[in-house]
Amino acid sequence: MTDFHKALVADLRICTSEINLYKGHRLHAYILKKGLHQENIVIGNALVTMYAKCGKMARAFSVFHQLSFLDVVSWNVLLSGFCQHGQSDWVLQLYKYMKAEGISPNSVTFLSMINAYADIGAICEGVDIHVEILRRDLINSHHSLGNALVDMYVKFGDLCKAREVLDRLHVRDLVAWTSLISGYEKSGHPEEALMCLERMKSEGFSPDGLAYASILKACGYKGAAQKGKRIHAGIVEEDPLRNGRGVSAALVEMYANGGALAMAQKIFNALPVRDVVSWTVLIGGYYQYGHVHEALKCYDQMKREGLFPDMIAFASILKACGSVGAINKGKQVHADLVRHGFLEGVGVLGCALVDMYAKCGMFGKAHVVLSELSNHDVVPWTALIAGYVQHDRGNDAFDFYQKMQQEGLLPNAVTFACLLKACGSLGTEDKGKEVHAEIARRGLLGKIVELGNSLVDMYAKCGAVAKAQEVFDKLILRNTASWNALITGYSCNGYGNKALNCFKQLKLEGLCPDAVTFICILKACGSMGTAGKGQTYFDKMSSSYGIIPSFMHCSCLVNLFCYWGRFGDAMTLLMKVPFSDHSAVWTTLLSSCRKRGNMKLARLVFDHVM
Repeated sequence: MTDFHKALVADLRICTSEINLYKGHRLHAYILKKGLHQENIVIGNALVTMYAKCGKMARAFSVFHQLSFLDVVSWNVLLSGFCQHGQSDWVLQLYKYMKAEGISPNSVTFLSMINAYADIGAICEGVDIHVEILRRDLINSHHSLGNALVDMYVKFGDLCKAREVLDRLHVRDLVAWTSLISGYEKSGHPEEALMCLERMKSEGFSPDGLAYASILKACGYKGAAQKGKRIHAGIVEEDPLRNGRGVSAALVEMYANGGALAMAQKIFNALPVRDVVSWTVLIGGYYQYGHVHEALKCYDQMKREGLFPDMIAFASILKACGSVGAINKGKQVHADLVRHGFLEGVGVLGCALVDMYAKCGMFGKAHVVLSELSNHDVVPWTALIAGYVQHDRGNDAFDFYQKMQQEGLLPNAVTFACLLKACGSLGTEDKGKEVHAEIARRGLLGKIVELGNSLVDMYAKCGAVAKAQEVFDKLILRNTASWNALITGYSCNGYGNKALNCFKQLKLEGLCPDAVTFICILKACGSMGTAGKGQTYFDKMSSSYGIIPSFMHCSCLVNLFCYWGRFGDAMTLLMKVPFSDHSAVWTTLLSSCRKRGNMKLARLVFDHVM
């Protein structure tokens, strides 16, 4: 190739790197005029590369067809271009034509094919290309192929195979490890992600920003607060600026998901650029952990900074409005959605609006929003039914359920759970039996543990504890919540001893009682008048199970002590527990003092409450 040809190729490469299509078109015109693309394959390939890298795939394809001679580089340029611009279907077709033309693929070709198969989820074809690479013994001589294969299996969701490929690589690098860590994190396997990090570091690799971001998210999902803090400290010690904004945003997410909202807010405040994703994570954290008003403040501040929330943020805000009955704020959010055209074709937000209005008791408005939804499915209807149940309008819930069926919509598991709750609130065992029969007819009982729990709870609240026990005994799947429903049923219907016996059976099944279990047990002790047992269970809760007593636990035990006139024990408890400053518990003690005529203690309690 002459020096002139070399200079022409160099100019085309400059156009490619600078995405300078104006100069590229001029060079193309000159090349066409001189016919250089047909006599020199290097110039032709450089021209195809220039258009492909600049995103002009139609022009690249046109030039490709004009070439008088095609080699593997020509095909690779086109394959790579279509792959990089997300047109994987074209990649597959071109690969077939390439093989039909008798062109033997090389490592660059295989790299494009792996990425294309990963993009469209073509598992069988991906496995075939893997076998071909192994047959040619290319995987260890071209480490980018090994990295791409790990990433491909991660995208297929086959993490075992991805790990197997990585383990067999002679040379492992940061790219392969980061792909696997990210795969474990996104698939909900935080333990494996953390183990990969340790192994990667033991091989001498220092995580980059992407790896750290994935690990920090994994710590948030797992609730591994201490592990996350140590990783955070390590990042700061290494170089707080090296890993960029992605790591800072991941730290916000980790702390927010783990409930360390003050730390999440601190890191968030220090972000050089606060984007919609960061705001959404913070809003979601505040809502998830019950700090609803803080979530609403974030929404207002976000708008003041000129950012418009995304769908996830809007959904969280609407849930927050519904949870505290903030109807005025909910209406404002609704207006924002309409003003920006966010409701057009977005069924998720429409459902969230129905849910918000229903939880706020604005059923007329909820019906209007439901009628305006373009796609009527079971989710918004269920949200409205749930709202009726929440506001103790069980009969309205069943009326709306009938209308839903008339529309030809089939109830889902959540719908049935809401209806069972309505039956329990109304004490209508007959309706509950009808819902039970429908659940059984649909074959849902053995598949969804929550439905079985709801049935036990419904029969127990209707006073049919024998039926509740019968349903419980037939459950294929049982968890702690199942036992809690049965314990509550026995406790509320005056069968305290049976409730305590259920507690023993729960532990024999290898399940661990939770905070709700102990509330049920303390109430059972109250129904039996066994203050001593109540104290024993209360002490075991923290000493044996690590559960910190809540306001409800303290209230149950205070009620039990006061009922039997053990005011001294009640006072001792309130002075020791973390919730001793909660006025509602002290008010309970004050009321008991009045009933029992203990005026001296009543004065002390009154002064504390005031």
